[in-house]
Amino acid sequence: MKSLPKEHLSWSSLTLWESSKKSWWKRYVLGEKMFETKHLKKGKEFAEAVENDESEDLIIDSMLPYLQKCDVMEARIEALFPNDFFPDLKLLGFKDTATGFEIFREYKTGSLPWDQKKVDLHGQLAFYGLIDSYNGAEKPAKCFLDWFEVIKKKDSKEVEFTGKFESFERKLKKSDLTNMEKRIKKALKEMAEYDYVETLEMEDDNLLARYSKLDRLEKKFKEEKEKIKDQVKQMIEAAACQEAESESGKFYEKGNPPKWIYSNVLQKKIDAVDVAKVNEQKNGVAKKIQTTSLTWQANKKK
Repeated sequence: MKSLPKEHLSWSSLTLWESSKKSWWKRYVLGEKMFETKHLKKGKEFAEAVENDESEDLIIDSMLPYLQKCDVMEARIEALFPNDFFPDLKLLGFKDTATGFEIFREYKTGSLPWDQKKVDLHGQLAFYGLIDSYNGAEKPAKCFLDWFEVIKKKDSKEVEFTGKFESFERKLKKSDLTNMEKRIKKALKEMAEYDYVETLEMEDDNLLARYSKLDRLEKKFKEEKEKIKDQVKQMIEAAACQEAESESGKFYEKGNPPKWIYSNVLQKKIDAVDVAKVNEQKNGVAKKIQTTSLTWQANKKK
């Protein structure tokens, strides 16, 4: 990829790239809309309520007075990111609420609970801290993550807020910013080297699932066959025999394809040809023909 589809990189863009390069390409290059889960829609409803300071949802409306805010809501931050791959790239973020370089808060909604360990490992806070540092912040800001619980409604597929919320403080260190910088550079290197391949998305997994199972069995049987072969070979050598036979079949010694050994005169000519081949490759005289074959790669189990 010689250039990025957008002149900036956001936290959501970075994490989507890390989780699925194809999904990232479809979202940011092809412009395909991503599927919105019920939890994501509920999170957007909460964000709109924070912006408007009111909500038709009574539970959301009851939580708004307890929402801790800074001087600026939806604070936009951006900074040029020094790197060797996309020199004009900027990091872009929107803090849910912030006061300069001093403090910022992020609001999170969802059913999976947050705890202090999870907050301390959450990269988005370090991502924003890194942008601040490029913009002149002398030290990382004081930051908080506020989590608002969402659960599935009883006898329904819909989700709702419970009214429960918790607040966690994250003490950002300079090492957090350094690690984030390395993480972003790693992603940018991958982006620069990435080539998108159009993929047939097969809804029916039966065919590939069967192949995957056969592939695993083939590897398992191959390993078992080699172990048996080694065991029989040791038995043949111990008995000072040349073959081993039973009702099912036999093992016997079969000559491998012969290896030719040439005269010194001819071998020197062969070596000279090898050197000439390398020189033509380096000088661009030789032509390389690339062929492909269908190769299997099993997905990692989640």
